[in-house]
Amino acid sequence: MTVEHDSTLRLAPSFMDGAMMAAAAVPDSVLIYVGAACITEHFHHTHLVADWGQDLVLDGPRTRLALTFSDLTAGVLGTMEAIEKTAQRLLAVRRPSCFFLAELSRVTLAGEDLTGAALDLRERTGIPSIALSSRFLTRDHDAAFRAALEGIADSLPDAAFEGGPIPGAAAVIGYLYERNEADQRANIAALEGMLRDLGLDPCPTWLSHAPVPGLARAARASVLAALPSGREAARRIGARSGATVVDVELPVGVAGTEAFLRRVAEAAGAPGRPEAVVDPVLREAGTFLERAVLRRLAGRRVALAALPEWLPGLARTMEEDLGMEVAVRLRRGRSADPSDPDSPASQDPDRDHDPSVLTWNRHLSRALSDGGLDVVVGSSWERNALQGDALEVPFVEFGYPCFAWHDLTGRPSLGVRGVLTWAERLAGVVR
Repeated sequence: MTVEHDSTLRLAPSFMDGAMMAAAAVPDSVLIYVGAACITEHFHHTHLVADWGQDLVLDGPRTRLALTFSDLTAGVLGTMEAIEKTAQRLLAVRRPSCFFLAELSRVTLAGEDLTGAALDLRERTGIPSIALSSRFLTRDHDAAFRAALEGIADSLPDAAFEGGPIPGAAAVIGYLYERNEADQRANIAALEGMLRDLGLDPCPTWLSHAPVPGLARAARASVLAALPSGREAARRIGARSGATVVDVELPVGVAGTEAFLRRVAEAAGAPGRPEAVVDPVLREAGTFLERAVLRRLAGRRVALAALPEWLPGLARTMEEDLGMEVAVRLRRGRSADPSDPDSPASQDPDRDHDPSVLTWNRHLSRALSDGGLDVVVGSSWERNALQGDALEVPFVEFGYPCFAWHDLTGRPSLGVRGVLTWAERLAGVVR
């Protein structure tokens, strides 16, 4: 049987997006892109519109995004010289805590890896330099984000580990800080608040717009709660510090929050109980949540496209906490096998991941025919790709990038209070 070739635009964030999100989330870093001006075009059409609080690209010489304007397909031997000149231009204005080096697709096609260039730059400047090399065009944002975390972990100086783990200190490793706005800050507050609720002392979350010296405090943590994207970085830190590393998932919804709290409490030997954290919030908001579910949400059908770390928890909270039916669920990641970032891209138009204009609308059309849809949840790219009858269904923006939805007050999507946020956002649009 011949599989239909899917040549339509892919909607999952790219490796380039992951590199920008990682650098933007470390405010004392600089991102050097080995390439030309098309990265600036992408930034202005995506990151700048989605992140009102960004400080990666600034007017004047203090910008943290720099371009070498070199093309490795034309002159591989001149790459290091171009990188060094760019770095020296930046060092005349500021001294970052680390450099990120990333490349455009044309560099990938040339078979170049920036690891050697990063080592050379560190030797010449004394500043940790981290290579973000995609190597394969199918790699997505998560590959760049993981590489950034692992590079930061490897670059922590031995002095950061002196004294060993501090009892009760804990850090969450691997949160994708999508933008520097109130919703993301609320999620960081929720994560670190859960650690406090267990009697632990939180170090700055990786990543959370904390500078590198703040991130280095994780070297003294006794417990490292490793989210999927941060597991290798957490293990590298733990191997040097002796900290306990515990694998966790994002605490989305009631069940997800309880599981997160329970795993961290067990790893830390903490006295706090998950129920003691969850139950008071549910009692406080129970009446209003119950009314939102019974009057607006129960039985409603939703189509959901979300980043890999969010999809399972969001689908579960919509079904279990809000009484909805998830009619479509698509993972916004490129790899068919999430455990293998190098697995080939799928062309199957019915795939459950890596949505494109074709696959997204095919799933929506099928759901509309099978029982209708009451609401669609996805990023601005999913919204902009809607076709036909799906254009008439209420849409809730969530995930990178969001062009229309900007949170000015700080409503978390994580933890039990995140259930209330989702109830409020969804109940406000369904008809």
